[in-house]
Amino acid sequence: MLEGERLIADVYNSLRRNEALWKTSLLVVLYDEHGGFYDHVTPPDTVPPDHHVEEYGFNQLGVRVPAILVSPFVKKGVIHTQFDHTSLLKYLSDKWGLGPLGARVAAANSFGSIISPDVQDLGPPTIPEPVYVCDIDATALQNYQSERPAVCDPLWTGVGQKCAWSLVQLISNPLLQ
Repeated sequence: MLEGERLIADVYNSLRRNEALWKTSLLVVLYDEHGGFYDHVTPPDTVPPDHHVEEYGFNQLGVRVPAILVSPFVKKGVIHTQFDHTSLLKYLSDKWGLGPLGARVAAANSFGSIISPDVQDLGPPTIPEPVYVCDIDATALQNYQSERPAVCDPLWTGVGQKCAWSLVQLISNPLLQ
């Protein structure tokens, strides 16, 4: 997870170093896995992508996973619209008039409704790379958090007592905005 978050930070920071490029960019982060966490919400039904449903119907989405859109044209906030992985294809298809890309894409909600034609906010010039904090006990973690409540919101990796700052937490922390 830490390497994935480092990649996101590297891409964001590279885009932000080139302001002309940044002002024409949309960084989309779509997670493909839910990390094994239990989700109390039953995955919703969906439209199969095509007629090939002989072995499996493809008529139900999977568990919820985060999607992050970062751009000067996207307002800060949380969107509660149901999107799925084909929502990106729907947005691109609508934006460039690509025509139908299958039944599921046609039925998906597009990201287009949350992308403004005008610059909303350039965002921070850089974001920190995630930091690996190794072999700390619970008391040390509590002390660390109490000293840095606006920055450190660690996400346990589930491997012993290892901890990493979550890039998602850093981006979404209202105290940093």
